[in-house]
This record gives sequence, C-alpha cells and structure tokens, in this order.
Amino acid sequence: DYSPGNCFSDDDNTASAPSQDDQNSDLQDSDLQDNALTLGKNGQQINYDALTPDTVLDAVESLGLVVDARILALNSYENRVYQVGIDEQEPVVVKFYRPNRWSDEAILEEHQYSDLLAEHEIPVIAPSKNEAGETLHTYNGYRFAVFPRKGGYAPEVGDLDQLSWIGRLMGRIHA
Repeated sequence: DYSPGNCFSDDDNTASAPSQDDQNSDLQDSDLQDNALTLGKNGQQINYDALTPDTVLDAVESLGLVVDARILALNSYENRVYQVGIDEQEPVVVKFYRPNRWSDEAILEEHQYSDLLAEHEIPVIAPSKNEAGETLHTYNGYRFAVFPRKGGYAPEVGDLDQLSWIGRLMGRIHA
C-alpha cells in the first residue's frame, strides 16, 4: 500500500510515495481477479471491479478538483491506489479503501495519527483535507482519501547513515 512513511525523498529524507518511474502502470493481477461483490456502508452491494478509471476521475472531481484525465495505477496490496493528474497543478495520490475491511472510524483514526506525526515533524504524508477539514470521502459507495504526491526512494539497507536515521526516527515515534 501507499502509506505514510514508506520511502525517503531525495532532498530531505521525508516519507513519500514511490516515484512514477518505480511504478507499474498496469493493474495488478490480484486487482483483476478480485471480482466479488461486497457490502458498502449502507448495506448496498459494491463491486470493487467496477472501480473503473472513469469512476476514479469522477470521484476526484466530486471534491472540486479538475482532473486532466491522466491516471496511473500504483502498487497496492489491499486497497486501490492511483496517481491522478490535476489540471495545472501537481498530481495527487488517491487511495480507495476496500469495502468491509475497515470501519470509517478506523480509517479516520489512521488519518488523525498521520496528522499527529506530521505535527511532531515525523516525516509522513498525511491525507489532504477539504474545506470542511474532512479527509475521508465517499463517491458511489466507494470510500477514498486524497494525498499529495511526493517523490522518493526506498532506503538502502547497507547504508549505515540511513539505518542510523531510521533508528532515530523510530525512537522519536515511540518516545
């Protein structure tokens, strides 16, 4: 999953999403094989396979953003994550949450924790808030969040400086 804290940026060791060059633009085989109907929040059936590129773009536009029709499926194990181009702005990363996996409360708790870490200068990518301060959105029964896109790279396990930095970071998180 694209999640806060999974990579380092080139310039300041902040957490970030993998760069576009690191991504596979094709949908994952597991995404294509997942065709079971699941129940949404109000008991309606949601076919996760029906989450088409058009639905993704429409969901983003439902928030008042103007998309430019560029969409890139990003690697994700559990949810559906896409990079979406925004007209005359930086692209965003949009995470669609799998129905029946997490409650709204659990998702919002994760978002609040990301905000708390960011407030304490822990390098994470917290979800973007709309004008009402909301981070969890719904479109046609699909729950999703929007994140700013950040470039980065995975840490080098043999680099002692990076390992030391990771150790200090872990200490700050658990302090």
